[in-house]
Amino acid sequence: KFFLSLYGHSLPVLCVDFSWDCSLLVSGSADKTIKIWGLDFGDCHRSLQAHTDSVSCIRFQPKTHYFLSAGKDGVLKYWDADRFEQVQQLPGHRGSVWGLDVAPDGGEVVSGGQDRSIRSWSRSEDLVFVEEERERALEAQVDQAAVEGQVGSVAVVGGGGLESVKSVEQLMEGLELVTNELQEMQEGVKNTNVNSNPLLLGLSPLRFMLRLLRTIKAPDLEATLLLLPFTHATLFLRILVLLVRRGNEVELCARCALFLISSHQPRIASSSQLLGEVASLHSLLGRAVDDYRQLTGEGCAGLKYLMKQLQEDRLGYTGLDAVLAEEGLSGNVVKKNKKKKGKRESNEIVEDSHVGSGSNIKSNSGGKKKKRAKQQ
Repeated sequence: KFFLSLYGHSLPVLCVDFSWDCSLLVSGSADKTIKIWGLDFGDCHRSLQAHTDSVSCIRFQPKTHYFLSAGKDGVLKYWDADRFEQVQQLPGHRGSVWGLDVAPDGGEVVSGGQDRSIRSWSRSEDLVFVEEERERALEAQVDQAAVEGQVGSVAVVGGGGLESVKSVEQLMEGLELVTNELQEMQEGVKNTNVNSNPLLLGLSPLRFMLRLLRTIKAPDLEATLLLLPFTHATLFLRILVLLVRRGNEVELCARCALFLISSHQPRIASSSQLLGEVASLHSLLGRAVDDYRQLTGEGCAGLKYLMKQLQEDRLGYTGLDAVLAEEGLSGNVVKKNKKKKGKRESNEIVEDSHVGSGSNIKSNSGGKKKKRAKQQ
């Protein structure tokens, strides 16, 4: 019977496949995208911009959530359906790929295409690093765009664009320059004849590094760091330690450090030197966060004091009234004071009225006596 209906593709769906545990479904379409669906509720886990042309074939690897896709662009791609990322790219066909199948043990893949060739792909024992594969894919796209004269339309794998490519090139050059300059400065402790580099624009190496980081736009920062090779990422981590130690742009340095550590976590964990750098970063950032927390607390306390002063000046009471105002009792105190003042003023008016009436009586009695004397 009918169970689920999945909507999402903007053009006709050309291929689908189920995972071995029937928990996932992957579909490829003429809109060049691959969608990963959950079969529990029919929700779309992720939509991937997979190929530069229509997606023609999709096959899951048995007993895993890895799958392969092929398209009319002649490229096979290996994907991780749990992490939603491309693992490897397998170019080879000179035309559209029409057929794709995986061996029961997952160790061999066979593909057939419009170029009248059948290609067999075997699994090797070499380790595959996703970052290196992204770099290769990016270089291939840049080379192809340079040949076609369409550099402006290149899209970076994993996000970003031409701005990210330019930014990562400038960042790599800056990291090499700053690292060399810092090494020369360390040697300059013994040799004082070390001249400053004009490429630093008259700034210190760390100031130049901060200036270079500020030139990268905030939306392109993560895409730029994602394209940074691991060798330059290690240099960057060491420079970030120096920057945080001096308290320069702690927030920006923390953002860069966290993204680099999360992107290169497996390789950083296997290096004892980098683990030491990460530990020092952890302690330095912890102190910086404590300083910022203390500064924020002092600022909040100062603002509360100023608000209290403004309330006292506006309402015209201090001391005990200020304490009562914090507890919400100031209104009652003011009302009581007003009532007391009103009673006092009314009593004074009554007394004045009595005094005035007495003087009038005396003056009237005096006038009557004078009239009687005249009559007599």
